[in-house]
Amino acid sequence: MDGASQDAGHRDAETVVQGLAEALRENTARLGTDVHPDLGMQWLEYGDALLSLVETGVSGNVGGEEMDVVSEDPQRAGAVIPESQTTQQNDDTQECSQFAELEEDLELAWESLETARRCLEMKADDAASSSLVQCHLRLADLLNLQGLKESAIEECRKAEKYSKTQEEKGLSSLHLLRLQEQLSGLTPEATVDVGEGLAIQNSFAAREQAVETPMEVPVRKRPRVQSLDRCSSGQKPEDTTESAEA
Repeated sequence: MDGASQDAGHRDAETVVQGLAEALRENTARLGTDVHPDLGMQWLEYGDALLSLVETGVSGNVGGEEMDVVSEDPQRAGAVIPESQTTQQNDDTQECSQFAELEEDLELAWESLETARRCLEMKADDAASSSLVQCHLRLADLLNLQGLKESAIEECRKAEKYSKTQEEKGLSSLHLLRLQEQLSGLTPEATVDVGEGLAIQNSFAAREQAVETPMEVPVRKRPRVQSLDRCSSGQKPEDTTESAEA
């Protein structure tokens, strides 16, 4: 895909995220709270869309390397800067801005998925259980993106508890199997049958370590979706490994 197509796709994804955010603002204002059974799917869709933006940015190598902004030397403020150096400075600044956006979206994705989990847990129907499977698997994806594979594995196990259909069980099992293989330093097979995932996963259980590393979430810059205040969530990003068990 060329650069123009990537930019167009990113703009489309941003438009989707903004639309979901606006719908959430309206509904949280109407309900007077961020955590409500009727908001579960909306928070899930919003968090999923934000995480997809991060995943697309990472796969496009945005922020893939440590970047430094070239600061201006006060003694050279009046100097004529070569065009090549100016271009490099602009590129570095743009890359840092893109990296910051990924960090902001990552934190908001975490908050949104956690809020979705709390809302969905207020409902007791099959649709909510199915959505909770998706919610925990996306939390696993987010944690895995940060290199917190043990915590991601825990989220997969929580997804398994809500899985009722064979398809959901297979999806959760396959997610878990791949994470366990990565944690064990093994290379996953190119294709793994869902049934094989259900049968093989237990062989890795003994190799897993206890979840001890808390999730580290970057500083937010993108505005939150909120109706009153977000203190109602009662959580901080550091609570990732414990929140779903509360």
